[in-house]
Amino acid sequence: MSFSHKIITLTFVLLWFLTAFVAVFSGCNYGSEKIVEPPEEPQQVICRNCYIQGSLNYLHSMKIDDVKIVTLDKKCNATDTLIPRFDSTGFKLDTFHLTCPYLKVIARFASDSTLNKKMEFVQYADSSISRHIKLNMLASVSSKALENELCNEHLDYQDARDKAYRKTARFFGYDKSDYDGSDVDAIGRDPYIFSRYFVSDSVFYSDYKNMAAAIANGEFGDTLYRTRAADDLVKYFKMDRWEAVRGMYEKQWVWPNAIGTTEQKTINLNVFPNFWENAYGFPYCTEELLGDTVVNMTRGSAFYDTTFICDQRHGISVTDEYQDRA
Repeated sequence: MSFSHKIITLTFVLLWFLTAFVAVFSGCNYGSEKIVEPPEEPQQVICRNCYIQGSLNYLHSMKIDDVKIVTLDKKCNATDTLIPRFDSTGFKLDTFHLTCPYLKVIARFASDSTLNKKMEFVQYADSSISRHIKLNMLASVSSKALENELCNEHLDYQDARDKAYRKTARFFGYDKSDYDGSDVDAIGRDPYIFSRYFVSDSVFYSDYKNMAAAIANGEFGDTLYRTRAADDLVKYFKMDRWEAVRGMYEKQWVWPNAIGTTEQKTINLNVFPNFWENAYGFPYCTEELLGDTVVNMTRGSAFYDTTFICDQRHGISVTDEYQDRA
């Protein structure tokens, strides 16, 4: 063997040894990378043979189409979809094992001819404590803010909920910031008016989604939504009546009395309690103020610098269509 051949052989041996040394101590395969993922945590059963039930506290004129419950892990990844039984007032699901910390409840409603798709309203819940979920518009319009705090900021549910609801309170100008139990009452009606439900479903659903995003961004409702809704309400006010407004009523029941009268359904006609007066900063038109005038100084209003006269207290025109919606 020549001297030059011995050098080549020795060089080859050294290169092979260095390659093997690097491969062993780097923990990698030669020519490729291998990322070792930590083992997934085993799922813990939060509830065995548990149940979930809820109520649907939306406007009575909204027609429920279906309800589904999506279970979410702690990273907000969907793990399963559950289909409960439901009717016009509530839903129920029982006898299942629950392993995920969060629930995403989606209620879908039929829409009118102006919107050719279902309207979806989302609400989040803590599965460990939620056995009765009260779905309503105030909690739903807070859902995007809650989702951001829960899934992006990774707060625990209670902190995420409280922070989201404070944003909703700021948007509407409320002192109250607990909406899980709200029904269609004095404040529960405001989200419908702000999103102009009284116009059409296409307007309502678009406004609803934009309003949810605005709340998540920490905006105030007065900058656009309150004034715009007040302007549109004024357009529907003819003489002393609201005309052509749709379905923003409350059902009231007259129960049987001692002599056996039958149950009756009536309509609460006070659907817009001095909303636009408050939006413009007007006093409510009472008998004591009849004949008084006031100028709208709300900038951004379509009726800015317009003079309004308190001529008589307003009500609502109950048309056949309106009656049918009841």
